[in-house]
Amino acid sequence: MIVSVNKRFDFFLNELTSNFTRFELEEFTNLESKYSKAMYRLLKQWRTVGKKEWSIEDFRYLLDIPKSYQLIDIDRKVLNPIKNELSSIFKNFSIRKIKQGRGGKVVALEFTFQKEIIPKPSKKGNKASIRREILPDWAKDDYIPPKPKLMDKKTYEDFATKMADFGNKIDSYESTVKQYEKDLAHWEKNISKIMYISITALN
Repeated sequence: MIVSVNKRFDFFLNELTSNFTRFELEEFTNLESKYSKAMYRLLKQWRTVGKKEWSIEDFRYLLDIPKSYQLIDIDRKVLNPIKNELSSIFKNFSIRKIKQGRGGKVVALEFTFQKEIIPKPSKKGNKASIRREILPDWAKDDYIPPKPKLMDKKTYEDFATKMADFGNKIDSYESTVKQYEKDLAHWEKNISKIMYISITALN
């Protein structure tokens, strides 16, 4: 006997045993409607979110709904079995039709349910990682400082020239400051004389 499976449902066979727990596998096999089984598998991927929306086109494709099905057929043959069978598995399960336009055309379906809270694995028994300080070489007890590199003749001459130029600039700056101080003293003396003459004239 040869059994063929629609390619759109290949993932059920390939991932069923690897992704389902034994309890989930029992839930899955107890479902009667093929559409309920398909939706069960899809919604389990969003179990920690508790909500998923598909456009009508994507919904038709994912569940391999015949093109001849009108919305009334989808309600009766697809959505009703899904709601009846999955309501006992997904808490607060509901299906909302999203409409658009004046005519209220259904463009998408939103599935909501109480999201699952997956407990975090216990960290007991795990060895705490030991943090080791990485010291620089110069801080180690056996550190031997490298020998200083001597300048070659050209480098030394360039350095000496720059230092000489720097010294000349310092001398020039000091000379300018001294001249400024001398000029300031001169102006202070003249201002004092002018103020004395002005006060004498007023008296």
